[in-house]
Amino acid sequence: GEEVKSIEDAEGKLKVSEKVRGMKKALKELVGKFTKYAEAEISNRVIVAHASCQELAEELKGLALETGKIKECIIQQIGPVIGAHTGSPMCAIVFMGEQEE
Repeated sequence: GEEVKSIEDAEGKLKVSEKVRGMKKALKELVGKFTKYAEAEISNRVIVAHASCQELAEELKGLALETGKIKECIIQQIGPVIGAHTGSPMCAIVFMGEQEE
């Protein structure tokens, strides 16, 4: 299965928040978190980051745009330091939002 990880505290610690079967379900889970936690006033511009998987990043961007909450979405490949930590394929959606309880 695929792991959906998120940074969920002020210290910036990364943790597995969900495990799902398949990359498409993982992308939908990421968009679900965005929809649930994004603050409308400051999250209308987001970044989709990826590690050597442009097609998945384009798919994630499309799903995020379908929510109607985004005015602008930039796709960016991550650098080698984070890429060495995450491996490929990796996609992320970066936004400002409410802290998860």
